[in-house]
Amino acid sequence: MLLAAVGLGSYWAVHVAGQSLAESLLLRHGVEKSAAVQSSQAAYGYLETFGGLLGLFVFWPVVRANRTQTGLCLDATGGFSLITPVVCFVPREYWQLLCLLPVFGFLTLGMHAGYAIYFPELFPTRLRATGAGFCFNVGRVAAASMVFFSAWLKKQMELRQALSLLGLLFLLGIVILQFLPETKGRPLPE
Repeated sequence: MLLAAVGLGSYWAVHVAGQSLAESLLLRHGVEKSAAVQSSQAAYGYLETFGGLLGLFVFWPVVRANRTQTGLCLDATGGFSLITPVVCFVPREYWQLLCLLPVFGFLTLGMHAGYAIYFPELFPTRLRATGAGFCFNVGRVAAASMVFFSAWLKKQMELRQALSLLGLLFLLGIVILQFLPETKGRPLPE
């Protein structure tokens, strides 16, 4: 449940902010507000979402080729240490951000495919659907507070700094994974 809370919290706090990053960059370059909003919606809706979709599809083969925890850990590491600060501070021009948004989507969304693989493998047959549903949905409730916290934090400081701090959620996911069992290669619990 904590792993799902971290994944969903990072989704709402970090992943969806790609649109805000695009809008902020355009506004800093003097683009009119309505045009900046329209362009940033397209950047998020097409480029970042496409990258996220690819991340979801690629996650399964990565997990099956490695350990489940390794796949989840790779995605969390990519979101935390690689792409969040890069997408926040490296782009100076809009086209540079457009090139990074699919990678950002790939690394910040792909781990969600892991829940559908990992959670059912933790529970015996009689509890499999209930256990997986509990983990994901109670995690969703726990992550709801992140929406309010991230909105507050983004008002306290510049957006790029806030996102970099919120990217630390991925680090929490890596820590939580260290306490969870590996399921690859083990029979499903009966």
